[in-house]
Amino acid sequence: MRRASGAGTDFGPDLSQISKKWNRPALLEQILFPSKVIDPQWHVTTVDLADGETKSGFLVAQTATETTLKLPGGEIAKIPAK
Repeated sequence: MRRASGAGTDFGPDLSQISKKWNRPALLEQILFPSKVIDPQWHVTTVDLADGETKSGFLVAQTATETTLKLPGGEIAKIPAK
């Protein structure tokens, strides 16, 4: 579900340049313990809708009038605040 060099689904971090972010020992630690350090932009947000449905994804934007989530598969959902 992640991308590397433009291939894959646009849902999660692009792993093409991951070696520039983490040195070898830190990268190995990330592979062995993937939940140890999660960048805030990749925290999952769940929104409960008025009809009882829920939507979960990555928070793209939030204003006084709507919340925008990126859902699994890369779909964008704009959810009215009311």
